[in-house]
Amino acid sequence: MPIVAIAREKDAFSLVEEALNTIGVQERVKPDSRVFIKPNLVRAPPLLPYKDEEGAYEISVLEGDDIHPEVVEGTLIYLRKLGVRNITIGEAAGGCETTIPYKAYGFYAMAEKYGAKLIDLNYAEAEKVRVPNRFLLDYVWVPKVILEADLIINEAILKVHGSTVVTLCLKNWGLGVLPGKYYGWNKTGHRRKGCDAGLPIHQLGSGETILGQEVSVSQAIVDVSAAKGWHISLIDGLTSTYHKGFAAKDRRRIIVERTNMILASEDMVAADAVASACMSLDPKKILHIKWAEDRGLGTCDLSRIEVRGAKIEDVKVKGYPLYSQREVMVP
Repeated sequence: MPIVAIAREKDAFSLVEEALNTIGVQERVKPDSRVFIKPNLVRAPPLLPYKDEEGAYEISVLEGDDIHPEVVEGTLIYLRKLGVRNITIGEAAGGCETTIPYKAYGFYAMAEKYGAKLIDLNYAEAEKVRVPNRFLLDYVWVPKVILEADLIINEAILKVHGSTVVTLCLKNWGLGVLPGKYYGWNKTGHRRKGCDAGLPIHQLGSGETILGQEVSVSQAIVDVSAAKGWHISLIDGLTSTYHKGFAAKDRRRIIVERTNMILASEDMVAADAVASACMSLDPKKILHIKWAEDRGLGTCDLSRIEVRGAKIEDVKVKGYPLYSQREVMVP
């Protein structure tokens, strides 16, 4: 039975340590392990001068859209305590040049402080990896630094968002590790083309929806995750970001609630399933989560997941998705 840890009500560094220890990361990492960390840094924060840099579209909230840097720093502290020295942080931002959030959130100084490498996956050397039992993609360009890692930690934020209902670890990976030099920036190539075809999402997708979710986006996420997955899911729940409600005036309002928790799991799907439930959403109705389970990537059935630490009921918030996705909500 997969385990999902929910650590809460401590400082960020302690939450990261508790969550990772609960799922036994300390037993699988060695000092000579090559560790890769994938944070969730998609856009430029609404802070001068970063929001005015070329190619950036800004976040509408001051926090809760990108990962909190203290969660990544807590991971670095944790790994260094275990003697790990070969650590790489990599992101392929789609809403701006990756260097913008790196600068805005202090990642360059952080990497130097802890002796980690910091790379922009948009320009990374990559290899073609075949997609088994594909939906849409025959192959995926995967950065070599990921293929060569001994331990991969996928760090996402707790957020209700857009055409996929949630942005958690599956989406953070499925759209966020692909080099822009192959797929284009924003991964569709509609802003700047890459040397290969952009993903069939949004502008390039079929337009079909189920329960208000874009089918092609969800399928692309699963294909990428199936081609090359990760080992540890870590979800930043220091805040939870969602719509206020279904009324027109509420849908324009984004709520950032201080929830002060961290979730972690070795199951690629279970972490997203539990995180969705924490936001009052049914993971079996979220296409990319359910299809990832169908592909054999993990478990989204809450009855077959052991939750350790806090209970889902103790941390649950009512996160409203888009109105077209209302059936995904748990009463």
